[in-house]
Amino acid sequence: MRISIRFLLLAAALAWAAACGGSIQDAFPVNGAAVADADGELSVKTGTLNANETWSGHIVIRGEAELPEGAALTIERGTRIHFDAESSPASKLIVRGELYVQGDADAPVSFIAAPRSRKWHGALMEPGSSGRFLHARFTAAKAHIRSSSVQAQFCQFENASVHAALAVEASAPLIEDCRFLGNDAAIQCDRQASPEILNNTIAGNVWGVLCDNGSDAIIERNFIGNNRETGVLCRGASSPQIRSNNIARNGGYAVKDGGRLDDNFIQGNNGAHPAAVEKSLNTQGQQVNGVEEIVNARSAQHLEAGDRLFR
Repeated sequence: MRISIRFLLLAAALAWAAACGGSIQDAFPVNGAAVADADGELSVKTGTLNANETWSGHIVIRGEAELPEGAALTIERGTRIHFDAESSPASKLIVRGELYVQGDADAPVSFIAAPRSRKWHGALMEPGSSGRFLHARFTAAKAHIRSSSVQAQFCQFENASVHAALAVEASAPLIEDCRFLGNDAAIQCDRQASPEILNNTIAGNVWGVLCDNGSDAIIERNFIGNNRETGVLCRGASSPQIRSNNIARNGGYAVKDGGRLDDNFIQGNNGAHPAAVEKSLNTQGQQVNGVEEIVNARSAQHLEAGDRLFR
């Protein structure tokens, strides 16, 4: 009964996300001139930011807004940040200093871009930067992390197209208790990235987690399910540690072409019957293919896997 309730909640969440995706542009216009608070106030950010800033209300980023090294930016709860769809170069927040996104469950910080845009709009954490994304919601916008001194916790990434919703490059940040819903790819690890991907819900995307070019992520206690393609795909000699996850009902393999598996619950992937649980330690099977080793195959789901809001 626990697992069916979980999937019902997930289906409802996916339907809600899809509904939001159809009305993002109406609810949160990305043209800066159209966005204003009730009193008409609007802040437009572009170029190099001041030494220290605090953002609240409605913000529009036009072109590239850069937080320099040694500077700090605090974004308060409920702030909505729109990336101008018409900007050239594409609008983005480039962080070389310290970024603190301080949303909460009742008033997350929103990063919003035009749906299905082929331009990259989002927050780029450069090497040497630091910060924390707490209760942030990325709608069509993306995050790219190149620093190990970054945490993303209780965030939601939805409706990102073309590129991964969250990309991690050559660094080891913490990604914990987040949701990834309806993206082309949820998380991509590249160039020997080794993030800790803990207690996330990765569902309803095209791809789940992509590990490229020698990336050795720790993927632990996540729910990775109902993605159109493979749950965890490894390429370019990547060898992630995949432990204590529930990996279920993905259209492709649960895990493919790399990775060391331990204590995962694997069910109904790659065309297997939805109730079929993979108990074999064979590294070439119907639900896994080309993995490096399987230490233990679990026969019952992990009740603690997935972000805490889905438990």
